[in-house]
Amino acid sequence: MLKASEKNQENFSIFARFRREDGAVTVDAVIWIPFFVICLTLLADAALIFYGQARALKVAQDANRALSVGSLASYDATEDYIENALVGMSPNASATTGSDDGVITTIVTLPANDLAAIGFFTSMTTFDMQVVAQMVKEF
Repeated sequence: MLKASEKNQENFSIFARFRREDGAVTVDAVIWIPFFVICLTLLADAALIFYGQARALKVAQDANRALSVGSLASYDATEDYIENALVGMSPNASATTGSDDGVITTIVTLPANDLAAIGFFTSMTTFDMQVVAQMVKEF
């Protein structure tokens, strides 16, 4: 019959190679783990900023399409539609819609700090991102 100490030894035998008395693994972990956390934070913020850009482009394209077929009555209504659709993601988003030679152009401006979840890297969040969508007028 196994003693309690022998049972514990068997349960942790797969972790035996990680148990060292010299502390070398601990020092490496203290040095490298913050570096990996910072890299993951940077990746998460960049991914959220690019997701916000893609979503803003889709909303602008949908609004331009609605204006081009007459579902939205005016440029102001189109701008309001875009800003209301993006308010949950970016409360400071602004849209400008105009037309030139039968082409509807919408410019959506989003502050990057509205899109970043963590905002640890201020150099990534101090700019305004612009998304431009164009659609041929059909009416």
